[in-house]
Amino acid sequence: MPGDRPPPAPTLADSLRGQREAIVRKWEARVRADARVPQANRMPEPILRDHIPGFIDLLADALELATGQGEIDDERFRRVGESGPSHGHALDRYVESYSLESALREWLHFRRVVIECLLEQGAQSRELMPIHAAIDAAVGRVAADMREAYTESRTKAAAEQERNVSMLETLITTLPMGVAFVERDLRYARVNDAFAAINGISVAEVEGRTIADVLPELAPTITALIEDVFATGKAHLNLVLSGPTKATRGNVGHWMNSYYPVRDRNGIIFMVGCVVVDVTERENQANQLRDTVRFRDRFMAILGHDLRSPLTTILMSAAILERSSIDDIVSVARRIDRSGRRMSKMIDDLLDLTRAQMAGGIPIHPRPMALDQMAKQVLDELQTSRPKRLAVLESHGNCRGVWDPDRLAQVVSNLVSNAFDYSPDDSEVRVTVDGDGPRVRLKVANAGAPIPVDLAATLFDPFRRAAAGQNPRGLGLGLFIVKRIVEGHCGSVTVRSDERETCFDVDLPRICEVHEADDDDAPSDPAPAVASQRH
Repeated sequence: MPGDRPPPAPTLADSLRGQREAIVRKWEARVRADARVPQANRMPEPILRDHIPGFIDLLADALELATGQGEIDDERFRRVGESGPSHGHALDRYVESYSLESALREWLHFRRVVIECLLEQGAQSRELMPIHAAIDAAVGRVAADMREAYTESRTKAAAEQERNVSMLETLITTLPMGVAFVERDLRYARVNDAFAAINGISVAEVEGRTIADVLPELAPTITALIEDVFATGKAHLNLVLSGPTKATRGNVGHWMNSYYPVRDRNGIIFMVGCVVVDVTERENQANQLRDTVRFRDRFMAILGHDLRSPLTTILMSAAILERSSIDDIVSVARRIDRSGRRMSKMIDDLLDLTRAQMAGGIPIHPRPMALDQMAKQVLDELQTSRPKRLAVLESHGNCRGVWDPDRLAQVVSNLVSNAFDYSPDDSEVRVTVDGDGPRVRLKVANAGAPIPVDLAATLFDPFRRAAAGQNPRGLGLGLFIVKRIVEGHCGSVTVRSDERETCFDVDLPRICEVHEADDDDAPSDPAPAVASQRH
């Protein structure tokens, strides 16, 4: 209408408020597209733009106030730039692992976007000077805050590193075991007092010297181990080395040594760490124990020999009596024979118990054999001694392997005898040799009452029986010896028992890779064999 005044032109503050969302969106797009601000693309939208809208509002408020007062106060706009949003922006970017350059480039994009938007709204360049002043102050505040945060972080990291170094130094110094670090030229870079004491010299006499200088007798072995760690990066742990040092005064000492790689932050091995524990006393005690065990074993062997002497006489007498035609004499002779063989079996079991409890275990002497053929021989012999019982053998596949035939005969005999003892007289025992797979399995199954659950866990312990069988025989060592023999062949034995049957399952590798025991490591058996087969 005539006389109406035209609406007032929008102020700079109005333009900022009206374009706030557009400014924020355009700023966010440019920041995410900037390859020199890679952190921006890891941040969700609310966190990335968090302080920017508030900063725009503060700018608009300051511009509106300046317009109302009719003057521009640069100090007011500098205070806006140094206000909370810029401070919070700096701390948030530090937490998000921004570099100072990345944080400042965000403000560079902000300045450009704001100026472009306001110029498009018709603002004059001279009107934008307060905005430049505010953004300059914000950039300065962000730079100062981030520098302070990084400086504080480095100070804390340095203090933490110093604390860790002090802890490590205290640990190395006070450890009651030797610690040393060896460089690539095989010189000791650092050792503790315990390491020097083990070698009978001072720390100063060790550090900077080569292994050959400090430990000439042990140097070849130690050098080879350390060079291998440098070459492969693999640690060598708990190796016992023996030899003389100045500390042992000519005697032989024993030390447990571990060697491990020490790497820098790039994963490069630059030293080898050594930990040395003096185990001389422990090794001496172990040697004494071995001497004691050896004496005990020899005693058991002598005991077995002394028992076998009268036993041999009994068996020889029984053989003579058996040739008599008088029925009563023959009957007595057979009882003598059975008793003698039972005594022989007990002696064998006691000797095997002694061997099994030694460090070397029951000696195993493997050679090529056929498990099914050996099982048939054992069953034939058992059938002769127990004619009223029946054992059926089934075999299939390749049953050959490298095992100790005498010991596996003992396994078959013990398992089948055990099955006879704990099954009805009118039932049969089934023996299966399965050679179809890469390993060979031997199964012995019998009918009868299941093994009580509370006895299953200790069934293979010495002097144990599954239950009161119909014909209890021996000392209760049969299954214990079976388990030790099978384990000596690197195999395993398990048992399954239910109302239907009880089945022992022996699993053997084709080749028994064991070291045959020396005569000094097992009880000797000087007496001649009395029975044709150990059961």
